[in-house]
Parts: sequence; C-alpha cells; structure tokens
Amino acid sequence: EALRPDSDECASCAFAAIHAKKTYDKGEKENSFTSVNDWINILEEGCHGDQACPALIRKYGKAMGGALVDFVQDGDDAEEKNMDVSEFQGAICHKYAEVCKTPYGFPSVKSVTFSVPRESNVDVGIFKRGSSQSGDQPLKPSAVVAPGKHHTFTPSQSLSLRTGYAFRLSPIEDISCPNEASLSTDPNKCLISCGSSSQHKGGSQSGSCRQAEKVCHRLKPTCSTLSLDSNGNAYLKSINISWNSPMLLDIFLTDEFHQEYIVTSHPDFDPTLPEKIPNAKLQRPESWDEEEDGTWEPPLVANTDNLRNNPRFLASLNGAPAGQIA
Repeated sequence: EALRPDSDECASCAFAAIHAKKTYDKGEKENSFTSVNDWINILEEGCHGDQACPALIRKYGKAMGGALVDFVQDGDDAEEKNMDVSEFQGAICHKYAEVCKTPYGFPSVKSVTFSVPRESNVDVGIFKRGSSQSGDQPLKPSAVVAPGKHHTFTPSQSLSLRTGYAFRLSPIEDISCPNEASLSTDPNKCLISCGSSSQHKGGSQSGSCRQAEKVCHRLKPTCSTLSLDSNGNAYLKSINISWNSPMLLDIFLTDEFHQEYIVTSHPDFDPTLPEKIPNAKLQRPESWDEEEDGTWEPPLVANTDNLRNNPRFLASLNGAPAGQIA
C-alpha cells in the first residue's frame, strides 16, 4: 500500500517514529529514557530538519512520549518489542498520536535520487517495482534519466519509499521516425518539437509533451516513452528488452533516509551474447522421426555467459557499490 499522508504531520510522525524505534531497540538504554520528556527529546531528534516535525512533537509529543514510556515499562512483555519499523510507526502515529488515518504504508526513506554521469552513452529508464514480490511490468518508466542528468523521488500518495522498495533500471534506446517532422539531423533519432506544452520534472529528462506523445502513439509498439532535452523538445524512445532480461538492474532501497544511486554502464556488457541458447546437454530422442516430426531442435536455456556479462548497468549508493538484489 502507498503512503496516504493525511497531512505533513503524518509523514513527519513516521520519520520521528523511526528514530524512536532505533532508540527503543537499544536495550542498554531502556533505563535511561523513562520519562515522557526524555522521549519527546528523542522524537525531536528524529525530525532531521523536517519543518513540520517540531510543531507535530509540540502538539502530540505527550501522547507519543507516554506511549513510549509504557513500551519501556512493559519490558519483554511489550507487544511493540517485536514490531517491525512499519508496525511501530503505525502504533505511534495512528494509534497514539492519531495523525495518520491508516496504520500501514508509512515511508522510511525520505528521498531517492538516480544520477547518470555525463560520460554515459545511454538513457536510463527508472521503473517502480514496489515490493520484492511485485514483478509486473509497468506500462512506462516513472522517469527517464539522460547522461548528465538526475531524477529524485520523494514519498507521495502514489509512492511509498521504504526499505525494500524496488526500482528496475532499463536502457532506453533512440528510434527513427522517417515520416514525422524530426528536428534531429541524426536519421536514427526522432526529436519532436514540444512548443509551449513541455513540462520538465526536476533534473531528469522526463515530463510531458503533447505533440511528442501523439507521435509516439502513432509509432507504437516501436515507441515506448519520451525524453525531454534541455530545449524542451522530446526524443522518442524504445524499450526493446524483456522485463525479465538479465540485462536489467534491480535496486532495492536500504534503510538510509537519503539515497543517491550513481548509474554507470557495465564495463563487461556484451550486447552480442544471446539471452538463451540451445541446451547442449540434450540429444535428439531415439523415437524422433525427422520425416514425421521435422528437424529436431534442442530446447533453449538461459545463457549463463549472458547472466554473468550482460547486466547493462552498475550502481553505487552514496559512494559505495550497490549490486543487484534479486
């Protein structure tokens, strides 16, 4: 479920509750925070510069702090002892502070940024996967990030950023449009003028362009999405890769509040390797009659070389390597 923030108070409470849980989970400090004011101070520390958070603590701090005191006093018998982060947020923000209407779907990550270095030679499509169990392919990417650009996601009603939430990264390729009025001098690229209809979103090359969207619709299924350039015009793009291809990279969010992923091309990427090859271990069955059954061909299996060498991207998180998590 996505976060449904009833107000800024709900989102602020969710992040303050994360800090409170980290303190609560440190058993050696349980005896140090036994008063309501102690826990109010802990909750304020969890605001981390959020403008709405201090007012929230002033308004609901006694109810939230009182609940935390009860948690500590109940010791090992406390129901909250074995709660995960989301359940703990629900207890504090829904049950006690009553600033959130629902007891689930809270964010635990404040922002996620995908940056593509200028020297990269391919656009990156960012797809929202949701949970690790969500494998259905979205109709189009949530953002297309061109070399030298970035895109930042923040929690919203349609996007609950929390630990374990997944994004899938796919290369986005140019297409030609010989029968359309392309602004590009490259015949392999289709650049459509957006006029005054273009709308940029942050630093990414994603947005809206009515003229380009109409052309893309006419060119389906070749055209999958579009990417705005710095002049507000749109390149039409294609996604020619299977949703389950080993070339795609999955990014699962960590528990850090602010996460920036630097996405680069994999140095061992080899586009000539097929995804599947004939199974060399199987031989034609003795009962096979080519006159009746036709030419026998072994079934295809995953190409292990492809799985090893064909991830299209690498990603580093806040300066540290971040590999694919399946």
